[in-house]
Amino acid sequence: MNSLAKFPNQKQTKYAHEIEYTFENNHALELELPMTEGKVTDLKFAYQYTLPDLNLEVYKHGLQFISEQSISDSSHTVSALYLSAFRFNQSFGVLLMNGFQRYVGVKYLETGNFDSSHDASINIWAPEKIRSDRYLGNFNFFYDHSETWIYGLEINLRTNFKKENEFLILPNIKYHITEKTNFHFGLGVANELEQKQMSPISIFRFVLEI
Repeated sequence: MNSLAKFPNQKQTKYAHEIEYTFENNHALELELPMTEGKVTDLKFAYQYTLPDLNLEVYKHGLQFISEQSISDSSHTVSALYLSAFRFNQSFGVLLMNGFQRYVGVKYLETGNFDSSHDASINIWAPEKIRSDRYLGNFNFFYDHSETWIYGLEINLRTNFKKENEFLILPNIKYHITEKTNFHFGLGVANELEQKQMSPISIFRFVLEI
């Protein structure tokens, strides 16, 4: 179970509360509730499967499938990702996520923002709707300084190689409060889909294992 708070260079603060349930060692289900200013904006479901290992202690891999439905309008996204984790030694490692996302929903305005008008959210098959296929890339590099402190660098990329481009660079730290609780803090820059330029962003995440 974890809670995420995101503070972009905008007036609205974004949150996400997530519950993850693992079963049979290599299966996991996730429910996430993205929120803006305390209001739930989306419903997000995910399934993750850890693939059989390749008899390599330094390499783990798996698959993740995500479905996200907007509450404020009729937009919907589905994503499929291949996850791979490498451990170079006891201190250095990397987690890579690569895949694709299909988005069906509201179009972009000339400002670069989503069209959130009433007319644009009546019917998902209306001419105002778009369908966009995007590449997703998430690259996490981390250094285990000790059993308590972990330093990392996260790089995110989401693009359809045309008008839609999202990029994030986020140096971060993770502090283990106890064996089953930890706290994340990150400070970096991001260019989200609805923005035209890079801006500062900070994130806080609290994780509790039950």
